[in-house]
Amino acid sequence: MSYCYGQKLHSWQYKTSHGFEDKNVLVIGIGNSGGDLVVELGRVAKQVYLSTRRGTWVLNRIGPNGWPIDLVTTNEVMSAIQKYFPSLINWLLERDFNKRFNHETYGLKPNHRPLEQHPFLNDDLANRILCGSVIIKPNIKEFTADGHGVIFDDGSKVDHIDCVLMATGFNIAFPYLDEKFLAVNENRVRLYKYVWPSHMTHSTLAVIGLVQPWGAINPVAELQARWAIQVFNSELKLPSHLKMDEDIDEKFHELSQQYIASPRHTLEVRHGDYCNETADKIGCRPNILNYLIKDFKLGLLLLFGPYTPYRYRLQGPNKWEGARQAILTQFERVKYPLRVSRKQEQNQQKKFAINWTPMFSIVFLILISCIIFQCFM
Repeated sequence: MSYCYGQKLHSWQYKTSHGFEDKNVLVIGIGNSGGDLVVELGRVAKQVYLSTRRGTWVLNRIGPNGWPIDLVTTNEVMSAIQKYFPSLINWLLERDFNKRFNHETYGLKPNHRPLEQHPFLNDDLANRILCGSVIIKPNIKEFTADGHGVIFDDGSKVDHIDCVLMATGFNIAFPYLDEKFLAVNENRVRLYKYVWPSHMTHSTLAVIGLVQPWGAINPVAELQARWAIQVFNSELKLPSHLKMDEDIDEKFHELSQQYIASPRHTLEVRHGDYCNETADKIGCRPNILNYLIKDFKLGLLLLFGPYTPYRYRLQGPNKWEGARQAILTQFERVKYPLRVSRKQEQNQQKKFAINWTPMFSIVFLILISCIIFQCFM
């Protein structure tokens, strides 16, 4: 980058599109930050180029029937299917993604499968590419001798770039801690369940939020914090150092098998599995079979509904009496700010309906057996 004479910024330094009007901008990296940058800059800049080494699968934020995508895809059912039938899910995801737009035609199709990357969420990238304001380019080979142009791996060339924005991710670091407490090696941190340093004599240090889930991080961080407080208060004990190290090594191996090799994939977790695993440590994971028998409506929502934090307040330490009602009305609260009038709110029938999409229908019979095993065994 020392040979580039234009403006150079990392994505964390970007605040607003003001000042990029009528400029040629090159964005390097196709993570979520890079995608958001090119979409916003594509509306004001003269031309935006997006350089990517491997492409990506693009997931919309808006899911079936207009629901937020994580509200309808992060649940016990989908977690079980994803865990036991990853090839089927990859095939279905690729089919659905290409129905929205052909990834190969738009220059975005990667060599890896959808479940082998962290989800890339963007609703407008295809529109920006289609109208020409964003052009997809391969990896950069070099900058031109005058420092204003760039040559890409495919031999194509852009003669003038005014600004380079690097959305190339972040290195994990703890500058405020001695390395004897937390050491980082190739963007990996040896933490038991992504929370506890395994080598410490006393469990007096916990790391909260250092994970990348396929879903909202808020419920994950809350469960980690609850677990940490119980350990700090001597209400729970951690396993031996040997068992924690064995678990860490096993997680590293699983990551290397599931995801493409990349520094950004060292912290990946399956959202539902990780929430349930942490809840088991705390003692607050709901017994879905028990609720299906005693409170079928609630049990159905626990099985097919999202991993909102309320489910982990139904039982166990620090349970909340309002958790059941909060779960039963969570979809209503999502719809509430979208309603035009109070009359519409009053006329809205309050019910939970399973959306029998083709994807759901194909896998329903197969997943019944694995759900029983996943949730109740």
